[in-house]
Amino acid sequence: MPVPTTFRGLAWALVMTWMIGGGVAASVAALVVLILLHSLYRRRMLLPLKDLIGFTKRVGQGDLSQSAPLHRQDEVGELAAAFNHMVGRLRQSRDELVLLLHEAQEANRLKSQFLANMSHEIRTPMNGVLGFTDLTLQTQLSEEQRDYLETVKDSAESLMRVIDDILDFSKIEAGRLDLNNEPFTLRACVESSTKTLAAAAAQKGLVVSGEVDPDVPDEVVGDAVRLRQVLLNLLGNAIKFTSAGAVRVRVSRMPSADQHLAAHFAVSDTGIGIPPEKQALIFEPFRQADGSTTRLYGGTGLGLAISTRLVEMMGSRIWVESEPGRGSTFHFTCRFGTTAALAAEALPEAGPPPATGPLSVLLAEDNEPSRQLVLCLLKDAGHAVTVAATGHQVLSLLERQTFDLILMDIQMPEMDGLETTAEVRRRGSQSGTRIPIVALTAHAMHGDRQRCLEAGMDGYVSKPIDAAELMAAIYRAAAARQPVLPTGS
Repeated sequence: MPVPTTFRGLAWALVMTWMIGGGVAASVAALVVLILLHSLYRRRMLLPLKDLIGFTKRVGQGDLSQSAPLHRQDEVGELAAAFNHMVGRLRQSRDELVLLLHEAQEANRLKSQFLANMSHEIRTPMNGVLGFTDLTLQTQLSEEQRDYLETVKDSAESLMRVIDDILDFSKIEAGRLDLNNEPFTLRACVESSTKTLAAAAAQKGLVVSGEVDPDVPDEVVGDAVRLRQVLLNLLGNAIKFTSAGAVRVRVSRMPSADQHLAAHFAVSDTGIGIPPEKQALIFEPFRQADGSTTRLYGGTGLGLAISTRLVEMMGSRIWVESEPGRGSTFHFTCRFGTTAALAAEALPEAGPPPATGPLSVLLAEDNEPSRQLVLCLLKDAGHAVTVAATGHQVLSLLERQTFDLILMDIQMPEMDGLETTAEVRRRGSQSGTRIPIVALTAHAMHGDRQRCLEAGMDGYVSKPIDAAELMAAIYRAAAARQPVLPTGS
């Protein structure tokens, strides 16, 4: 019996529906499998890459103590191994640099210590040579004896200048020279520099003059000592290389965009001049325009190098204009503060110290020539002096006797001046008395003055001793004497 057409169509429809449904199910199943495979691939590939990204970020921030995880043997694993190798090399380089830095710091410390010791060992005997020469020149002498002693003094001062040049250059190279920022009189600084070298110029028949333009302020703020050092170096060179004519320093004002004073200094001479090809060379350490210069004129070849560094520390530059046979002009510029209130506040301290009567002074000094020199200077000024050779002797004397002031050497056996000062201050705070202490020392390196003041001292005088400077420091410290209340009161 034939199948009705309607039934055949229905069956075909059911078959087609089943086939389509199976296809859709298969597609859905395939899609699910694809999603699962993608998720698995992402977890397997992308998550390790994320770990590597985090690792590289931490390395970039300076953390070299870690290693990238090595969980795979494929390209990602190779990338992690390459990163670990790179970090290992970076860690090794860092450790080498740290070691080199520590070695450089230790070498710098040893160099500074060596310079400090050299400064002390040189200045201490020079203190005796210059000091006793000055004292002897104040006695009754024959003309011949006076001439000999003045020659000794000139030679000693020349030697001291050479020593100072070498020590200054070493301090600059070690980065241990700072500039002070204090009020001073610019015209007085220029005048003092020219007067200092006037006698040397007169011996050669030269005229030394200084001129400061009227529009340049008189009171400025800066480092007068280092400015004077630069001027003395340039003026001294000008006199050295000039046989006839004149040496002149002129100071003029330059435009400035702020409240600072911009000053231009020019030191001119009528000397031998400098060839153009040698003009840059002379500013280098230990170099002069000609090999025969040292034999003819002497010098270390450090003066201009030191002046250059000092001027650079002042934020400026130095240069020369010269023509052989027609002289030279050395130029440099400086910036100074002009705060009138600061200058007015600091100027009284730079003036003459207040007068005071005879003092009872305890001198702590272990070097015999230095001790005898200070004894002579103080006794000539009418002061009573008691001597101690060590810090322990200072403390013992203070238990039995009262003094108006202590002159304290820094480098003493058993107990140095800083330790002794600290103990004196400790005992004084308990008893309610504070005796003035002035450092009298051959330690003249960077920071020595500040260390003395921080240790509780009231003044600082470096060797070789200048008698006027010593007396000024003594009178100033004695006049500022104050009682101290006992601890806990």
